Amino acid sequence: MWLCIAFTLLTSLGLSNTVVQNDWSGQSWVAGPVTEWENNYSSSSGVSTLPGSIALACDLCSPWQSVIIVTDVSGVYGVGTGDIDSDGKVDALLNEDSTLVWLRNPGPVLTEWEAFCVDTAFYQAWSLNCSDIDNDGDMDIVGSQFLYAPDQPLIVWWENEDGAGNLWSRHLVDDSSSTSEIHCCDIDKDGDEDLVSSPGCWYEYLNDEVWLVHETGITSCPWFDVMDFDEDGDLDIIYGSGFWAGWAENVNGFGMSWQEHDVYPVFDGFFYCVCAGDLDGDGDTDIASGEWEDYACWGRNPGVGSDVWDTFLLPRSSYWIWKMDTSDVNRDSFSDLVMLGEDGVEININSGEPDPSWTSFVLPGSDGLGFEVSDFNSNGVPDVLAAANGGLGWWVLSEYASEGMLESSILQAGQVDSWDWFSADVSEVSSGTVGFQFRSSNNPSDMGVWSDTLFAVSSSLDGILEDSTDYLQYRAILQSTDPEFSPSVNQVEFTFSGVPSGVDPAELCFTLLPETNPACGSVQVRVEIAVDSQLELILFDTAGRVVSSSSEYLTVGTHNINMGEVPSGLYFVSAATEGTRILSRIAVLSN
Repeated sequence: MWLCIAFTLLTSLGLSNTVVQNDWSGQSWVAGPVTEWENNYSSSSGVSTLPGSIALACDLCSPWQSVIIVTDVSGVYGVGTGDIDSDGKVDALLNEDSTLVWLRNPGPVLTEWEAFCVDTAFYQAWSLNCSDIDNDGDMDIVGSQFLYAPDQPLIVWWENEDGAGNLWSRHLVDDSSSTSEIHCCDIDKDGDEDLVSSPGCWYEYLNDEVWLVHETGITSCPWFDVMDFDEDGDLDIIYGSGFWAGWAENVNGFGMSWQEHDVYPVFDGFFYCVCAGDLDGDGDTDIASGEWEDYACWGRNPGVGSDVWDTFLLPRSSYWIWKMDTSDVNRDSFSDLVMLGEDGVEININSGEPDPSWTSFVLPGSDGLGFEVSDFNSNGVPDVLAAANGGLGWWVLSEYASEGMLESSILQAGQVDSWDWFSADVSEVSSGTVGFQFRSSNNPSDMGVWSDTLFAVSSSLDGILEDSTDYLQYRAILQSTDPEFSPSVNQVEFTFSGVPSGVDPAELCFTLLPETNPACGSVQVRVEIAVDSQLELILFDTAGRVVSSSSEYLTVGTHNINMGEVPSGLYFVSAATEGTRILSRIAVLSN
């Protein structure tokens, strides 16, 4: 007995199009309609919006509590961070007097950190860094001594022999020049790590035992920064030299020629540390600095066309500041400042205004000569590692809100025949959920009611959004019952049939037409070809499973293609040539 199938075209036919959003770092209150979402959205509450994700907003913890991971330490000098054992978690480095150890991050508990000895004869390291020096795929360690110890090397790197941090070998970099800070980076763009030193030189890696020294001519303060300041594709040096803060331009891009640019003077005393970041949210890189006595300040980059930097004092508790760094502590997309002085580690929270104000806090019990900002509990929020009450500890700075929501701008997609499919890239946590709501309309002033909440990350939009509605809006809803963790939305994607904004339907090179209705025994598809083309046809169900497919080279004209017998139900037919794809939704009904 033959199965009789009625092949009914449910929508007019057109291109299959995808609209995507994966950046929400732009402006809110962009209601729309817009033809592209770009990085904007309509409104939000209780979420932080970043270039690659939406997550629950962070509130500063009060009071801050440290988690002590090492006790009874006679004297903490350098500290550092990195994934020593390649298990995906951030481990800690500690130099106690002459002993260098690394401490394994235990994961969720974060209290019992096992210590592993690296060296017992490296004295008073001020800078400890993790980097893959020998390009073998695991983290090595670089250390520098600021204070001279007789008969001791001043800059050293330790090779992670087994890749797990159990066996180390020491290699000399320099035994003639002391430095307080070392930056590991590829200055000459040759694919391996070099070292930049505060006395005004950088070391080019030649092999495990040989480093070539290149003078920069820059006399910088002990703590400095390295970044692509002028955004020309190479690394520059941010310095505090004498009585001026500034940046040294990597002129030829390979570290062989440098040009200093002084940008603002010292307030009083002399510079001891500098760091760089966008502190006023205007897209330019600003500079912050700490002085040996009295002052900490930041200078506003005036941008192209001006050399005049305005300077602003920063609140601080300590008499002097000897180390600074930028970090978005509360994940509000504005750069905050972390500083270390005689009173401990201070956090300066940026208000996010064009002329930012700052709220300053001192981490209770923090002390020592160094700190590091990193995410120890893998929850997406920066933490701080520092000496604490005769040991080593880390502080949770912020906690997540319990719920939040973001509404997109209204998108004018084009001439929409049907909304077909939704998918999202979501980072899930056991304590949280992510849901989505949608609505579409032909009147952007009246978008109608929101759909029921969808908790799936992939779904057909049939029955959720109306066909032939050209305007679309979505809402992302995030929740978490654990303040340490937040789910996040990394991307949303919608597929629709129709002609997108800016496309002339007359430019389409072929048309997908329905065969005689009803058809018995098999599904027939008729294709009208305007240009000789290789045509790929795929018939798939609403779960995305391919039912049948065909690939043929077709000449100009109308062609009938048999896609085979299928059970009754809802299907999609995809027809594609180079540069054009058409998606048709069909219903198959058995008599």
